[in-house]
Amino acid sequence: MLSFVLYMRWLSILLIPSLLLGDYTLNRAELCLGPSYSYLWRQKKGGSELKGSLYGGEFRFDRLKRYSWYLGGTASYRAGILHSHPSLRSRYSDFFSEGRFGYTFQQKCCPNFSFTPFVGGGYILTRNNFLNPSPLPIHFKTDYPFASAGFISRIYPFSCFEMGLDLNARLPIDPNCEVTKDPDHDDMSLRIGEKVSYQISLPLIYSMTPSWSLQLRPQYEQRLYGHHPNFPFDFIETKEQFFSLMLLLQWRI
Repeated sequence: MLSFVLYMRWLSILLIPSLLLGDYTLNRAELCLGPSYSYLWRQKKGGSELKGSLYGGEFRFDRLKRYSWYLGGTASYRAGILHSHPSLRSRYSDFFSEGRFGYTFQQKCCPNFSFTPFVGGGYILTRNNFLNPSPLPIHFKTDYPFASAGFISRIYPFSCFEMGLDLNARLPIDPNCEVTKDPDHDDMSLRIGEKVSYQISLPLIYSMTPSWSLQLRPQYEQRLYGHHPNFPFDFIETKEQFFSLMLLLQWRI
């Protein structure tokens, strides 16, 4: 009985903003900024594995309005040290930017639900520089533009709280990997096979006031880099998996 009373008290505290925020009709632009944490598992087919934590930040903009055009963008940076048994160690960094354009559909009857399909494009730049005690101090730089498509979905059980499922699929355009500081070979550029990558996010958003919210954003991302013949070495198929969590302060304009 006591646990039920405590639960009802906490629920009433969480729902107080619902008395202040009005209806559920989408008509807002949002700026989000906050820190991010990612755990990266990088696997090269038939070769090494690297794992480690990345720390950084993310900036997002989304313009969402019921039955209207959608505009959005994201920029993020993260970096950290990756390790592999027994002696591989590298400094990894990742820069990501994307612009999106779509259309928002929203039903006003309960439960309130919105769906925003979009298309877009952007740019990715990663660096993976091996450090001592790695056998070779080789540096890898991978960069490419990409085309993207996906959707943003939201459900609004209360006016102070919303949750969603976001999916983003990306096709790299002419990706390549620059290899430098190899003591046995000259600098070279390797073509990479184009494979679709994807990202899934589960945003949880709590509105503190009509203008300010907190967004907790668990996210999984898989990037695939396909095998491609090159000279003097082929690019080996590589898979990167990011398990991420962002805490974003959200300002509604």
